[in-house]
Amino acid sequence: MRDEKYFSVDVSNDIHIVKLHKTLKQAKESCLADATDAHEFAEDMDDYEYYEDNDLPYAIYGKVLGKAKCKSKKLSEEEKDEYCTDLDYVLERPEIVDYPTDNGWIKCSERLPEPNTRVLICSRDKEVGVALYQELIGFGYIPLYGEVTHWQPLPQPPEE
Repeated sequence: MRDEKYFSVDVSNDIHIVKLHKTLKQAKESCLADATDAHEFAEDMDDYEYYEDNDLPYAIYGKVLGKAKCKSKKLSEEEKDEYCTDLDYVLERPEIVDYPTDNGWIKCSERLPEPNTRVLICSRDKEVGVALYQELIGFGYIPLYGEVTHWQPLPQPPEE
């Protein structure tokens, strides 16, 4: 897995396959396209019950949170003799690796806020502030913050 941070499940075949994507938009589009293909097949076969029970519940997409990974271990000549192998390395047992999260920050390149909404913003220099997002001019010219790279909704104000 390289830059693929999102997934979708292809339900258009009997074997449901996980597909990896670079953007959330790609994952959503793939999920919908595959679910539509499966729906068309169900329509052709007059078998909506199978589609509803076995395909539609698994037509999902989401964010990859981590993966299993194996470390490689170089073998010494003694270990090669012990294992009766010519391999230079072996793979150790898999471990779970969690990917870092952005703690609620949304990349501007992935999604923008609703127009005329005040949000928290973060610049390339990691400066944080509040800005009004407008559809035609974006976050506007904010010399203090520079280019806005991430945003997140404002928190709820205190109740008291």
